Amino acid sequence: MSNYYDGIFEVANVNGFTLSGFNFICQGVTQANMKTPSCLIIFNTTNGIVENNNISGGRFGIYLGSKFTNPNYDAIVRYNTVTGVSDMGIISFGSARSHIYNNTVINPKNHGIDVRHGSGPNCIVENNTVIGAREGIYLMHSAGHKAINNTLNNCDVGITCYGSSNIFCDENKFINQTKIGFLLASGYTNITIGENNDFSGLVFVPMPPTFTYNIVKANSDYVSLTSGTFSQTEATNTTYVQVYFTVGDAETLDPVDLKADTPNIITDALLELNNNITVKIWRNDDNNHIDAGELINVTIDGVDYSAESDITGAVYVDITGLKEGKHYMTVKYPGYNGLKESTWSAILQIGNDGGETQTLTATSITASDATATAKIAKTISVTLKDASGKALANKAITYSVNGVTKTATTDANGVAKITVNQVAGTYHYSLCYLGDDDYKASFKTVKVTVNKQAVKASFAKATLNVKKVKNVRFILKDSKGKAISGKKITVKVNGKTFSAKTNSKGVATIKVKVAKKGKFTATAKFAGDNTYKAISKKAKFTVK
Repeated sequence: MSNYYDGIFEVANVNGFTLSGFNFICQGVTQANMKTPSCLIIFNTTNGIVENNNISGGRFGIYLGSKFTNPNYDAIVRYNTVTGVSDMGIISFGSARSHIYNNTVINPKNHGIDVRHGSGPNCIVENNTVIGAREGIYLMHSAGHKAINNTLNNCDVGITCYGSSNIFCDENKFINQTKIGFLLASGYTNITIGENNDFSGLVFVPMPPTFTYNIVKANSDYVSLTSGTFSQTEATNTTYVQVYFTVGDAETLDPVDLKADTPNIITDALLELNNNITVKIWRNDDNNHIDAGELINVTIDGVDYSAESDITGAVYVDITGLKEGKHYMTVKYPGYNGLKESTWSAILQIGNDGGETQTLTATSITASDATATAKIAKTISVTLKDASGKALANKAITYSVNGVTKTATTDANGVAKITVNQVAGTYHYSLCYLGDDDYKASFKTVKVTVNKQAVKASFAKATLNVKKVKNVRFILKDSKGKAISGKKITVKVNGKTFSAKTNSKGVATIKVKVAKKGKFTATAKFAGDNTYKAISKKAKFTVK
């Protein structure tokens, strides 16, 4: 491991473990930098449980991490107390499906709980308490997370969504002079902030205008007191990807560029000079490179080489282990800080092929941009033909999206079928035919826009006895009439809000009590999430 991952206790490269009941203390750490040791490091593991530990000091209290090529999956972090760290209390870095709950983080220098990077992390952060952080919960450059029922106590910012997407936040409490509830920044999309967050503990900022900041959009000086779903205005500045080898000595460094959408021959002689590919992202508006610390997604044959950019806007890919032959490389810069995303893909031909590609028959891939509905499978047709228009059967089409690479085979008509079944969002599918002894390679990128799925609901009128509990029902189904379970439903009547979750039949049974007699309009609501649209229903309640 590099010093970046050093800790006083480390668990690495294992499947299934429990770490419980320890007191971890890392003394003498006052500043955070890349070489600062942490307390507990969980690295490249699956199905691990970290619970009931007391952790003090170090850069990070608990670090769940990976180098992307071997991600950390399905960790549970619960019932831990973290104090006095010089950076972050709990961080989940490139780790998919982490469940972080019922932890207490006290007085971290920066973030209480930090979730960042990786493809499709889908982490859940719930029922945690963060005290005295600059930013209580920090969701960065990743997607699919939920932040639910957390308490943010005396934090400068409660919850930050920085360059993140498809985020759902509700039932969080901002107390004891926390200044800002939610901070939305740097290319965020589809951030859903439910109506059941409690902002009553936000402090009044001593400058005009004198009101608390429930939700702040950092990109446009926007302030809001209203819940809803937020996305940043579309970025306008374009970017492009440069991929190259650097050869020569310290005084005569020359880039050998690799071209997109074509085979690139990488000879043994070139590999002897340098076995690292440089991937750099440039801005078109001023021809400067991007900032340091921005995620660049890189895959080769489906293996993830993603990393954060350095101060030159670049990441470096070591291809020492690639065997002779053809390899498919993709690059995606997601776009941050008002910059648009950019993509790049090509074939790496390791070793000389004798110039044989010059006599091969050209091919082309045909596919169209598409729209789909969240969690409803849709098929995209990809057609492969040669230069004369002849359909090519039994050829493998490689496709990559969000760091995941798969293949599909063309039928007798040269058509391969790709199934899209994603949550809401915009996806770019990189399509590639690698070529063979007879045909050249070809490339295509298509955009697939996945919209939230509409839902159906029923909520009936009811008669209640004053000051007595009455069970009322709300039924939630998807667009095809299938029950939706596990979703929170709220009912608001006479100024009071009641809630319950739907069961396996899509039925939420909500206990309602009204303190005075009369006729009231009750509003029942499902706030929506990354898959389903919000819906509300009204009904008349008669209280006798």
